[in-house]
Amino acid sequence: MNKKFLITGIACTLVAFVLSMVIHGLFMFEDYSKLPNLLRPQSEAQTLFHFMVLAHVSMGFAFAWIYRQGMTPGVSWVLQGIRFGLAIAFLMTIPIYLIYYTIQPWPGMVVVKQIVFDVAVLIINGLVAAFINRE
Repeated sequence: MNKKFLITGIACTLVAFVLSMVIHGLFMFEDYSKLPNLLRPQSEAQTLFHFMVLAHVSMGFAFAWIYRQGMTPGVSWVLQGIRFGLAIAFLMTIPIYLIYYTIQPWPGMVVVKQIVFDVAVLIINGLVAAFINRE
């Protein structure tokens, strides 16, 4: 296994995990507490926390793997990181939240916050991946 891949995977896992906890566990806690019909009670969710860890490890290493496949020589690492974060946002984050908004009774403003915050996390993670893998 390539050392930069491993470092990128670990870093992207940690960045995504920590920022997701800050965003969804702190910034959006009040929004989510108003939606008991859509979310598990916190005590129940805590018993499933290992799935959250597995999800972030999966995302971090997939992020590292895909980023390393599309690096463009001669393009600044900052632009590549932003481009990659936005590409992933348009591939998964934005569509997923819009689909959930369509099929579940999520308040529109909550969905807007989820998209904005999670796109920011993806851009930061793109910058982390690009920084580690810069030439």
